[in-house]
Order: sequence, then C-alpha cells, then structure tokens
Amino acid sequence: MGRPESPVDYTVREVGEHAQFLRDARTRAGITYAEMAKTSQWSAASFKRAASGKTLPAQTLALGYLRACGVGAGSGLLLRWTSLHARAAVSLAVRARQAATGVRPHPQFVRDRADLSGALRDAYAAAGRPSFRAMALMAGGWRLPRSTAHSIVSARSLPGCLDQYIAFLTSCGVGVEQLPPWFAAWHKVMGEPGPGEVRAYGSSHWKLRTQANLAYCVWLAGRSGEAPAPLIAV
Repeated sequence: MGRPESPVDYTVREVGEHAQFLRDARTRAGITYAEMAKTSQWSAASFKRAASGKTLPAQTLALGYLRACGVGAGSGLLLRWTSLHARAAVSLAVRARQAATGVRPHPQFVRDRADLSGALRDAYAAAGRPSFRAMALMAGGWRLPRSTAHSIVSARSLPGCLDQYIAFLTSCGVGVEQLPPWFAAWHKVMGEPGPGEVRAYGSSHWKLRTQANLAYCVWLAGRSGEAPAPLIAV
C-alpha cells in the first residue's frame, strides 16, 4: 500500500474544493491513480497533482480524471464539476488582478454609509474590477445578483443584509480571515443584525458558509467575551 495522500491544499478555497471533488470521484470509483492512468492519456502523477489543490488543472486533464473514474457525459456530477472549475478559475483570476492593482480597502476607517460604500468600491477595485457575471458566479448567483453588484459598485446602494455583504466581499477575493474588520464596519454603520439576517448559504457553498459563519460568531463572541455559538445550524 502506498503512502496516504496529502491533505487537499485550501490556500485558494475554490481550487481546494475542486480538488476535493476530484478525490471524491476517485474514492467512489475505488481505483488508484495508476489504474486511472492505464485507461487515459494522462499519467498517474498528473492525476495526483490535479487533485492536490495546489493548482487548478486544465479542463482537459480534469475531464480525463473524471472519465477515468467512470463519470459519463450525462452525469449530474459533470455539471457540478463544470461549476466548480469555473468558480475556481474566476477566483484565481480575481486574485491575480488583486495582486496587480495595488489598491487596498481600509474597512477599519469606516465611519458612516458613505465610507462603507467607498470601502466596498475599493475592494472591487482591488480585485481588478471583475465582471458582474464573474462576481455572481463567485458568490453563488442568487446571493449576489448582477444588478445588485452593479448598484453597490455604482454607489447607488449598500448590500441589503449581512449575507449579501459577505457575498460581495467574497466575490472581490476577500478571504474569511480578512472579514473581522469588515464585520466591525458593518455593525458600526448598519447596527446589530439579528440571527435571521445571516441566512444559510446554498449547499454548493457549504465550506464558505461554515467558515464565514464561524468567523462572524467568533468575532461577535470576542466583543462580548462569550464563547462563540454559531447563529446557523450547518
């Protein structure tokens, strides 16, 4: 028996989720990378690297991986994979643009609605001004409609709730670990949101839902000195 596979790298969350999806497909098929390579043009090393989470594999490689695991063209898993791969590609593009712009938002200096609007627009600029379609894809579509993203970026409105606020920030490449000062800015301007305002996210975003919820609850607990208790059952 070979050495156990290293844990998936979640440095870029969407790439990690894509890698885990590939690993799950192989687990269901009950085959090794070597066995997969025998029925494909790709090597076992290529398949293993594709499922590492360290990089996003090309579509042709990922499709070859899934076919080697018995995932056919009409499978619902293939539709799920298409969405995961697209979201991971958008996330990497946003991060690349973010690194190139040099713009940095400062939510810690927010005092009022105008400041919060400006900070959100800075987050959008720091992300390289991604398309509203890309933002909706990153956020999960229904959580951040394109028209809503456009309205926020145009300074015509603020997010309607905490969940939409987090969705906007996520679509701009703001990581969960960067959310606490944004939570503070939201509370300062919008007041204390009730538990019902942190809506449960869609099942396809379970990892973000858990992490964002935990980050928010830990932040709230830190303000009150209480032990964190999730506002949403996940």
